Amino acid sequence: MTEIPQALTVALVLNLLSVLTSLACSYFPGLNTWFAVKDSGNKERFQLGIVTLICILTAVLNYTGVWVLLPVGNEGIITLVIIWGTTLYSNMTAYNYTKNSLPVSVKKVKAVRG
Repeated sequence: MTEIPQALTVALVLNLLSVLTSLACSYFPGLNTWFAVKDSGNKERFQLGIVTLICILTAVLNYTGVWVLLPVGNEGIITLVIIWGTTLYSNMTAYNYTKNSLPVSVKKVKAVRG
């Protein structure tokens, strides 16, 4: 049996979490309509903050020994920065594909009309 590299496992988990966050912003009742009326700058900052928080929590769990999946030291930091970039890309791409659900579209029209 082939062993999966630990950094790949972390990247996969964090990318899945970021995609799930995007799906929640598109389809979770209440959150999707709240998120829909925000301007694009606030949406991008919110998504950036969520992805950064997920990566920071991963680093904290890794370096405290609770969930050790990254190498310790410079290699771990570089790996986490690369994973942060791919996670952010996954998050934004997933949101671009799922942002127009029906409740969101209705809420946007009501917000524009006043």
